[in-house]
Amino acid sequence: MSQSAILSAQPLTLIKAGAGAGKTYTIQSTLADWIKQGKVKADRVLAVTFTNAAANEMRTRIRLALLKEGLMTEARLLQKSNISTIHAFGLEILKTFAYEAGNSPRPRQLTEHEQNFLLRKAMEQVQAIEPVLNKLEHFGYNGGFKGEDYQEADDQLTDTILSLINKLRSLGKGFNATPSETEALLRQAKEVIITTYGHVQKDGTPYANELWLAIEAVKAKYPNPDTLANRAER
Repeated sequence: MSQSAILSAQPLTLIKAGAGAGKTYTIQSTLADWIKQGKVKADRVLAVTFTNAAANEMRTRIRLALLKEGLMTEARLLQKSNISTIHAFGLEILKTFAYEAGNSPRPRQLTEHEQNFLLRKAMEQVQAIEPVLNKLEHFGYNGGFKGEDYQEADDQLTDTILSLINKLRSLGKGFNATPSETEALLRQAKEVIITTYGHVQKDGTPYANELWLAIEAVKAKYPNPDTLANRAER
């Protein structure tokens, strides 16, 4: 590779701020200035945000800033730039390189409603989840508000599963980690599950036997059910 083809590291600006602090304004102002100064061509801009409204606003404001300076050509070329949501940008990459990856050239992201529907259908076919579904309150799913919307207990469980699925996806091809990092992540996940749901024994037979022995011991000590009930109330 020719040395001239290797670009030097570009300056990196990190903006740590909450909603309404001016992050999008800073990005669009910086991009407009770069185009004016010739640091970047208008049709080579790549900017991503999280909502369509913010992406459209960013494109419009940059275009107006260019028109205000009389840069008509740059304002026209801006229409060929890639200013979109991060999801739309990812979708465009999947479509552009679909054949190289052996995927469909027309992928699309599932809506939240579709995710919930497919997850519920899958949950109906998984018998192992029935003990949780039958005792949602026991596992901490009591229903409650998520923002301004009220969530039923089963919806809370659905959110938990979707969150876990998203975390597990990071262990796929795109997860560039060493074996020790992967092991640490799995160990951390296991600790969270044990803390939340308690220890799970693969073979419950020994526990069942011990439980019956305990029951027999209690019955032998308190043969009168009324006596046992009175002690339990205390």
